[in-house]
Amino acid sequence: MCLKQCIDSLAILLPKLAYNTSNSHETYAHLRSALSESFDIKEVSGINYKGSYDLASKTITIKSDVSPILKIRTLLHEAVHALDFTISPVVDMPRNQHEIIAEAAAYVVALKLGLDTGSYSINYLRSWMTNEDTKDITVMSDRIQKLSYRIILLLAESKDSAFYITEESEDQPHEYSTKQFTI
Repeated sequence: MCLKQCIDSLAILLPKLAYNTSNSHETYAHLRSALSESFDIKEVSGINYKGSYDLASKTITIKSDVSPILKIRTLLHEAVHALDFTISPVVDMPRNQHEIIAEAAAYVVALKLGLDTGSYSINYLRSWMTNEDTKDITVMSDRIQKLSYRIILLLAESKDSAFYITEESEDQPHEYSTKQFTI
């Protein structure tokens, strides 16, 4: 199966956990476990921000004393920053564009996980968007697409058994089986 078909068939990576906020602790644990294979992630308390990515130490920091849903959103956002600066560190890009790219890609990944972060993400994007950004929308949308795709691949390729592809069975259409996604 080609890579594009695999991604297209990833309806929801966490079918048991999606759309179920009562499992948000478990969802966060699986997400952190899977992303820890690629990124150094630390939880800290007593900070005034939800999360950050430190370029020097290459560490994602997540505020520990917030809800699991907020941790999920923040971890996705910071993981996009980490991946973005790893793949193509564009230092001359304005900070607001980095924030727009990270939040929009995190939103796409969250939707793929079956989590709707729209109410938070839309407000966050509005807070960073300027009229000048409309000129660079093509560049930003290309980065958003590439980064969200790469994060989805990282999750699908992780050793965490919560991340599965759902595929239609060839013998019986509408019968679904799950298997761990590997390339």
